[in-house]
Amino acid sequence: MADANLTTLESFLEKHQHITYATPSSQGYTSLRQIFARDQEAVPIAIVRPQSAADVSLLVKFAVSNSIRFTIRTGGHNLSGAAFAQDALAIDMRDISSINVSADKRTAKIGGGILQSDLAIALDKEGLATPVGAVGSVGYVGWSTYGGYGPFSRHWGLGVDQIVGAKLVDSKGGLIVADERLLKGLRGGGGLFGVIVELEIKVYPLKNVSYRRSRLVTVWRD
Repeated sequence: MADANLTTLESFLEKHQHITYATPSSQGYTSLRQIFARDQEAVPIAIVRPQSAADVSLLVKFAVSNSIRFTIRTGGHNLSGAAFAQDALAIDMRDISSINVSADKRTAKIGGGILQSDLAIALDKEGLATPVGAVGSVGYVGWSTYGGYGPFSRHWGLGVDQIVGAKLVDSKGGLIVADERLLKGLRGGGGLFGVIVELEIKVYPLKNVSYRRSRLVTVWRD
């Protein structure tokens, strides 16, 4: 069954060559399969790297219509290793990592695969910051939508408190903008409602950043 699904997948991706992918026989598959989890035994039939929300929509529609199980990876940090499943299609979101700061510098729209370190570095260049966790390779979307505790929580709140907007791909492959009711669910329920391809989050101006006794101390202005 896995071989048949892989053949079907490769025929589909031949028509969408901008979506990169790796199979167990590909040279880069082993490195792409590495995750930070207790269980790393699962071997996906392929790991695909969508480049846009439209790509995610295409992949979900393909998987559903062909009864192929799929998982979502943003960073790959979880105890159960849920980013991958045996003989399933793994949709690796990490190429969808755009960051667009609003004109008033109060919010930013970020891609569903952005890592926390990349977000922090990009915002710092704009003189901005937002709550992030302590490990830079963690995916921001999963971290924030399921709570989002971190060193800045006492100043600005949890990661979940920063979310003001979202776009996601639903179970049928439709691209939707979250209304207030769905946003309420996303703030704590995260990926239960679909594949999050974009979040709009609050950002804050920084005055300066300094280090003291190996702890990051941030000074900000209102």
